[in-house]
Amino acid sequence: RFEKALNINKTQHVAGQSFDQELQATMKLERMQARAEQERQRLLAAKKAEKAQKKAEKLRAKAEKAKQKAEAKLEKLKAKQEKKRLKQEEKERAGAEEGKDKEEGKKDKKDKKAEKKGAATEDKQEKKAKKEEKKKAKKEDDDSDSDSSSSSSSSSSSSSSSSSSSSSDSSDSEVKKEKKDKKAKKEEVEKAGKKG
Repeated sequence: RFEKALNINKTQHVAGQSFDQELQATMKLERMQARAEQERQRLLAAKKAEKAQKKAEKLRAKAEKAKQKAEAKLEKLKAKQEKKRLKQEEKERAGAEEGKDKEEGKKDKKDKKAEKKGAATEDKQEKKAKKEEKKKAKKEDDDSDSDSSSSSSSSSSSSSSSSSSSSSDSSDSEVKKEKKDKKAKKEEVEKAGKKG
């Protein structure tokens, strides 16, 4: 028990060794050197660990910087894309507005053309109507002239009777009235055409 408590190894025990002072001094030196070596090794390991820690910290800092740069680049890219998208939307809106304006202009032109065509056709129709009315008036005038000539011949042949002459006068006055009415109608039609 005592040997176990003091860690005395009987196998390594040499008789009279503990009384040999030179041997004890050399052994002491060896133990001191061993301790110094251990301490040196421990210090080296600590230095190595410290270096490794510093390296890791540097790497971590580098990684952090790279991450920040990447984030900044991403933000810039996003901002650029947003600007491009906004510009494109503005262009599309402007293009759509221009297209609408063009379409409206085309519609206006078409409407104007249609109005012009309508006005031209109306003018043509009015002119045709006027021509027809003139032709009718001429025909009626010719008919009335022939009627008046026939009535005058009949009045000359029957000069003996005064009643026939009075009837021819009345027919002449009717013809004149009709002519006046036609002229008044023509003037009204022409005035209406000018107003239109």
